[in-house]
Amino acid sequence: MLKSVALATAVAVLVTCMTATTALAKGGGKAGKIAIALVQKDPVTWAPVHGGASGEFKFELAKRQLKCKFKADLLQPKTNYALIYFPDPWPGHGLICLAAGVSDEGGFLKLKGRAEIDGLPIPSDANYPCGAKIWLVLSDDVDFDNHVMKAWHPESYLFQEALVNFSRDVEVEGPAN
Repeated sequence: MLKSVALATAVAVLVTCMTATTALAKGGGKAGKIAIALVQKDPVTWAPVHGGASGEFKFELAKRQLKCKFKADLLQPKTNYALIYFPDPWPGHGLICLAAGVSDEGGFLKLKGRAEIDGLPIPSDANYPCGAKIWLVLSDDVDFDNHVMKAWHPESYLFQEALVNFSRDVEVEGPAN
């Protein structure tokens, strides 16, 4: 039974790697900015919600840091959000908060962050080496001390349209949108 579960997991990761759109970046000096769309998705079908909330995650590697900017609109007004890297499986052990902030009264959010990271995804992520999931989630749903999710409200989140993959040894392959 354990062998069949391991085989099924390996096949799922391989299929995910083959079908996922991935943005790659190289570390060291400036490798160029990459932009990834994050969108609200229907939690039943996982299709993007037409006219729903959306945002843009821009990042670059500079020296030993990931520098990122994020803008989103049509979010819940005056709500605390966290931009995170989510490593599978649930609850996301090793989750990294890239930035956090509060949306304004119109549901607009602008974040800026830096993180010292050797690469994403981390080896313990079920998506490794395919790519990392970048999500905008409700801050209340994150256990920041233990680096995991503690609640699940996907109707209030934005999910990446392309996986993010970077290390100091990978060449830039351009935008994922």
